[in-house]
Amino acid sequence: MNTLSQSKSLPPEAEWRVPTRLSGRIFAAKAAGLRLKRRAADLAGPVARLKPADPADYPVLLAESRTSLWSDTRDSEARHQFGKVENLRQAALRFDRVAIPADRTFSFWKQLGKPSRRRGFVAGRMLKEGCLVASTGGGLCQLSNALFDIALKSGAEIVERHAHSRRVPGSAAQFGRDATVAWNYVDFRFKAPQDLMLRASLTDKQLVLRLFGKVSRRRVERIERPETAALLPAAHDCGSCGQTGCHRHEGEAPRAIGRTAFLLDEAWPEFRAYVRERKSRADLMAIPLDGKRWNRPRYAWETEGFAAVAAATPATLWHAFRARAETAQNRRVAAQLLRSKAVAEKLARALTPDVTELCVAQSLLPFLWRMGVLGGRRVTVLMTR
Repeated sequence: MNTLSQSKSLPPEAEWRVPTRLSGRIFAAKAAGLRLKRRAADLAGPVARLKPADPADYPVLLAESRTSLWSDTRDSEARHQFGKVENLRQAALRFDRVAIPADRTFSFWKQLGKPSRRRGFVAGRMLKEGCLVASTGGGLCQLSNALFDIALKSGAEIVERHAHSRRVPGSAAQFGRDATVAWNYVDFRFKAPQDLMLRASLTDKQLVLRLFGKVSRRRVERIERPETAALLPAAHDCGSCGQTGCHRHEGEAPRAIGRTAFLLDEAWPEFRAYVRERKSRADLMAIPLDGKRWNRPRYAWETEGFAAVAAATPATLWHAFRARAETAQNRRVAAQLLRSKAVAEKLARALTPDVTELCVAQSLLPFLWRMGVLGGRRVTVLMTR
């Protein structure tokens, strides 16, 4: 009796804190066991990481998937869209131009690797134990869903596929055409019916996946049964349940609306006026160096009124010195290109997932494009030539 009376006197938050910790440990132990099981299975039947190929060798478009990056949701999950898109941006870089030889197996996790923060992945919306939560690598199921779709259309053999355990509004899971993934014990795998090449990219609004081959193939259709998915229980919204101490919870995204980043180079008068008119206090500025501080009118941007200002001062000064040291015109141009690449790589580090628009100097544009940071963002270019 005493024990019962004491438990009733606990504060409300203590009633779920202890079982939550225990369930978290149980979940982690189960996941660890399943990962060990997966590693043992891969040792018995290894699946290789596939290499990129030349798109010119794969002329025939076999299948295409276009899915929206952004939803119109206004609920607590809206802010997690930025993390989801950032994770898709990182994954697309690792999937684009991957060649899948005939009768070889493509593995989602073997190709992508672990979606860790060290590798650039962030917190995005993920379905975990029936709840939609912010978790590192969240949102990658949109990519696995799209892969499932184009694999079916191209006539590939589905080797491994797992459906979601809950209905997720707005996703392929709502219609029974989904393939969930969880590092690395829940995988999506398919076997190529012919030599294939995967292309993956992000526009400002869509995730675009395409499968190319070397010969044509009759389109493969699959009869779907969305009523099966409709019978699943709906996913809980962990962002609105109020239990932020839950073991599934990794924290909230810092912002709920997007912002603009200005990645700039030379401070031409018309460019200064353009930035001045369009900036807001939430926006970011990234410049080669602070021209006013270093007495370089060429880079004398107005840095006031931004949420943050980043600079690539060491890279800018070093490559400027190298360019002046070159006497031949062709070597000087090459040095200038190296300088633009180094500055672009440095300034790109200032981009946060909530940056939805970029204003970019033309000199930096090709290097930022190659890095994949333009995907999923609206881009304005300050043209100089």
